[in-house]
Amino acid sequence: MANKRGFIVVIVMLLNLFLFAACASQETGKTDNGGDMQKAEDEQDLEKNPEAPAVNMDENLTLKIMLPWGEDMLKERVTDTVYKKYPNIKLELLQQLVNSTALQELNAKGIFPDIMLAHDGLDVLQEMDMAYPLDDMIERFRYDLTRFRAGTVEAVRARDPEGKNQLLGLPAEDMVFGLFYNKEIFDKFGVKYPTDGMTWDEVINLAKKLTTEVDGVKYRGINFLNMEQAFAQLSATGTDPATGETQFSKNPAFAKFFDLLKRMQSIPGNYEKDVEDYFQNRNVAMQVEHIYRTPSFTTIEGLNFDMVSFPSWPDKPGVGPSNFAYPWVINKHSEHKEQAFKVIECILSDENQLTLTRIGVPSPLADTKIHEQFGAAKGLQELNLNLKGVYSIKDAEPAYSPYGPETLFFGGNYIRDQIRKFLDSSGDIQTYLRKMDDEYTTIVKEKREKQ
Repeated sequence: MANKRGFIVVIVMLLNLFLFAACASQETGKTDNGGDMQKAEDEQDLEKNPEAPAVNMDENLTLKIMLPWGEDMLKERVTDTVYKKYPNIKLELLQQLVNSTALQELNAKGIFPDIMLAHDGLDVLQEMDMAYPLDDMIERFRYDLTRFRAGTVEAVRARDPEGKNQLLGLPAEDMVFGLFYNKEIFDKFGVKYPTDGMTWDEVINLAKKLTTEVDGVKYRGINFLNMEQAFAQLSATGTDPATGETQFSKNPAFAKFFDLLKRMQSIPGNYEKDVEDYFQNRNVAMQVEHIYRTPSFTTIEGLNFDMVSFPSWPDKPGVGPSNFAYPWVINKHSEHKEQAFKVIECILSDENQLTLTRIGVPSPLADTKIHEQFGAAKGLQELNLNLKGVYSIKDAEPAYSPYGPETLFFGGNYIRDQIRKFLDSSGDIQTYLRKMDDEYTTIVKEKREKQ
């Protein structure tokens, strides 16, 4: 009996010790952030949001980078920043456009780029079996895509040649367009300056007031340079993405766009065949332009200008063009994909993007503080230009068909190529669009034969 009573006492004492330890543990969890409870919570958080995997950037490594820039531009935009962070990484420049001809020549020599700047679209990467989706790597490295301005990543995803909405690259530079205007011409004819949020109808009305000839100078209200951007607002493709059937005469967006061109042309004195007047000539009142041209305009003596938001279609207020912000891509066959990704990540860092923005390279990032510094190193801030207005609109929904035609600003653009041909033709809009259908049907056939 005594032994039994002693055993019970021991059990009770052990239970008390256990309860005391549990209470102490709970109390510690409430008051000590470094306690076991906090540690357990941290471990659970780590399981839900694992840390980005470590990548060895300390070993000596040379990555090949393919783009059309020279060494000086590469240094200014890439290597100054990359070498500062990763002194053991070296970038070997392959100074060529990323197109099928250049890639075939490199492949024949046994040279394979690790990183490429896809100025000419993503179809060539699919054609050369070099396309490498970054989605898994972005997830593993916990890379934040919300850093990019809305519409830039979406435009790259939309151009996945496989139609799977995969992200084959990260935007390198932004495509930002506005309506530039020459204050001197507006002042000369007593016309009020353009404003943010104008429609194309309002712009044409302004152009009518500014198109005239005085003292032998032919003033154009608005020219046709970059007018394909008005089409890029309409989210239309020239072929059916599923079948490749041409859509030029069937989709009303094309007739709508070409009608706008016709209305601009119909302003007496606004268009002459074989004559192209440019904003820098100081006789053009308004011009659609990419903001990257802004620093060069400041060097033109006597050119007093500003800009407003891109004009909108009446049924699409506040919607600007959707453009392919050509991306940094990684070669599927690179043996150093993770290191290549870290280099791209470094190029797209806030620090480097601020540096590039200050010299006049539009950043694809969403940070307005970076946008505000555009061209600061070139003296643009002193001009108090309306960059805020230019950035005030949103991008149209991206449109893409694997059968084309592609509409790239720095690459092939079938719509751009048709503008002056249409203006110089004698037929009506539908006749011209049917001609485009016939012409592009042959191109689609050739594309299919290559597949």
